[in-house]
Amino acid sequence: MKFGDKLIKLRKKNGLSQEELAAKLNVSRQSVSKWESNNTYPETDKIVQICNIFDCTMDDLINENIKDITTIERSYKNQLSVTISSLLEFITKTINMFCHMRFLSIIKCLIEQAIIIGVLILISLIISEVFTSVIGGLFSFLPWEILHIIKTIFRSIIVLVFTIIIIIIVIHIFKIRYLNYYDEIVSRNSNNEFDENIKDDVSVSKEVLKIEKQKVKLENKEPRIIIRDKEPFLFLNVLAKMILGFIKILGVFILLFFAFVLLLGIIGLVLSISLSFCSNIFIGLDIGIIGLIIGVIFILILLINFILEKRSKVKLMICLFFASIIVTGIGIGISLVSLKDFKFLDNLDDVLKVSTQEERLSYVDNMVIVDNNPRTYEYIINNDLKDNEIIVQNDFDPRFYELSYYEEDSFGMKEFNFYLDAEFNFKNIFDIFIDDIKNNIIRDDYFYYNDIDIKIVANDATVSKLMKNFSKIYNYKKESTDDGFIIFDISRRIKFIYDECYGEYNVLSGRFKENDDCKCVINEELLPEKVEYSCHVVDNK
Repeated sequence: MKFGDKLIKLRKKNGLSQEELAAKLNVSRQSVSKWESNNTYPETDKIVQICNIFDCTMDDLINENIKDITTIERSYKNQLSVTISSLLEFITKTINMFCHMRFLSIIKCLIEQAIIIGVLILISLIISEVFTSVIGGLFSFLPWEILHIIKTIFRSIIVLVFTIIIIIIVIHIFKIRYLNYYDEIVSRNSNNEFDENIKDDVSVSKEVLKIEKQKVKLENKEPRIIIRDKEPFLFLNVLAKMILGFIKILGVFILLFFAFVLLLGIIGLVLSISLSFCSNIFIGLDIGIIGLIIGVIFILILLINFILEKRSKVKLMICLFFASIIVTGIGIGISLVSLKDFKFLDNLDDVLKVSTQEERLSYVDNMVIVDNNPRTYEYIINNDLKDNEIIVQNDFDPRFYELSYYEEDSFGMKEFNFYLDAEFNFKNIFDIFIDDIKNNIIRDDYFYYNDIDIKIVANDATVSKLMKNFSKIYNYKKESTDDGFIIFDISRRIKFIYDECYGEYNVLSGRFKENDDCKCVINEELLPEKVEYSCHVVDNK
């Protein structure tokens, strides 16, 4: 059976006249007549539209081996591939529709579908609970375990059935309200929108036809299709605009962030260019940063066009995207090639200028000298020093640290807490970094961490007083040296376990400084090695 004969039978079976079919296809009645008389064939896009109208495949229409219209219907029903094809066509149409819709229209569409789904789910839950209650009443005579199983099975069946129903309803409403409307607009705005009679008029030259097609193509270049912009649900319009406004505000903040990243990238590029004389690694870094800057510009253009609701130029965006990847890759590649000649170090030992720094103190009653980060202390006995004269020493690079201390009262004693105050000098670190790059060296860290323990120098009498005071708060082990001794395994002898209130133990008097309603008790089982105490509230009434 020829194409024209099939078209006649399908048209009549669906109760359509030639004029009605022509209106659906947006062509003239004469065109349909010529197709049915087998004088001409429709264009491919028209054949696709005919297949959609009559629910058949393109092969069913064109294949002349199919003799009868009932064969078309029977083959259509029995072919799983046709079902899959229909599903894929639905997905394709949906994607194409969203790609051509304004962002505000997309939000409206999604909100509408979400409301429909929510209402249907609510209805299904109500019906499910009603039916479950009815089942529970009908079979109330059964044991609870069996009744529970029956309810569960029945509820699962209802959920499955309603899920299928909801999917069908939502898809159907979506198709009616949006996809069919989209097909209508696409047909109206297609390149065949001009009078089809021009194509059928043999007196019109091919040159005129070509000019008309070009005009229509220019007029419809990158059309923006507006779907359901004037729907009756006014609250959807307000809600969609609120959501769009929020998204745009969020986009502005993201835009500001990437603008700041762009500023940092430009600053980094200037610094990297200024260091390019040191090593080829910075040449690669220059190129890599340029690639990243192009990538940031790509993101900024997308954000600006989104906020201003302007369409991005596809060719420009594709060029920027691939340019960013390619240029960044080239820069990273050059830098990696340059790294093969570099030596990696994990410390600053070869560039440090370590010297002994010291702080002079005079002994005061109940004085205790401690390191903020206690590991070991070295006591050096120098009897040339006067009584009560104390020198605290530490070996470090003064470009990075300064020896400092602070005083505080602790358990009735006067603690002098020594520490190294970091002197962050960017110039020193930068100079070391530049010298390393020139010498093909890269370090894991350019910050200097001192781990040298303090040394305490005094005469024998002063050291004895310091150690006696130290022993009142700390436990330790001791080891002799040529000019003194070292103490290590240092731990606090006094430990407060917080209970209900706070009290401070005085090692000199052996008593507590506590409030009237607070009572502190020492755990005598740990004496004399440790003084562990806790405090609790006492009711004086």
